[in-house]
Amino acid sequence: MHLLTDKSIKQESGEPLVVKGAVMTKPLEILVIPDVHLKPYIFDRAEKILESGQASYAVCLGDYVDEWECDNKLDMYQEIFDRMKAFKQKFPETVFLIGNHDFAYLYPECGCSGHSRQAEPLVRQNLGSLRWLCGEHKVAVRLGKVLFSHAG
Repeated sequence: MHLLTDKSIKQESGEPLVVKGAVMTKPLEILVIPDVHLKPYIFDRAEKILESGQASYAVCLGDYVDEWECDNKLDMYQEIFDRMKAFKQKFPETVFLIGNHDFAYLYPECGCSGHSRQAEPLVRQNLGSLRWLCGEHKVAVRLGKVLFSHAG
């Protein structure tokens, strides 16, 4: 998990502020959550960070679905969508962007490695409910001077 600030992408040293896991060296304003790929525990970590005040809100960069050798594990697909909905309800200011894996279910002609034919109906249905919950499907959002996108 990578975290960046909205106000300053660089630390005093000039190095990019990128922190892995839930360990941070200083408070951040925006929690950036990249590639979830059917791992609901990422939202558990994000919840702790937001509740602790180390970040004000979150931007999820997409790729919520698809994981190697999980094509038939539809319960994992449903679990990640349930977790996303609960996270959005608890933290309504959260921005959910669409990644290339998610986009491929909305527009199958685009294709994407790891795409699960078995999960297609479930993913499409859930992406539809997320649209209702989160607004339009977005591939990018600008917050302050920073443009966020999956870009994968």
